[in-house]
Amino acid sequence: MAGERVDLTGARETLLMTLYGKALESRLPNSLLQDRFA
Repeated sequence: MAGERVDLTGARETLLMTLYGKALESRLPNSLLQDRFA
């Protein structure tokens, strides 16, 4: 699957980084956030 380039700036870029971090953390076996929808 080829990635699609998206140009985000400002608040949108910050929110995407936060969501990505939550998604990675939720994959851990001892996840603290337990956000399965991230």
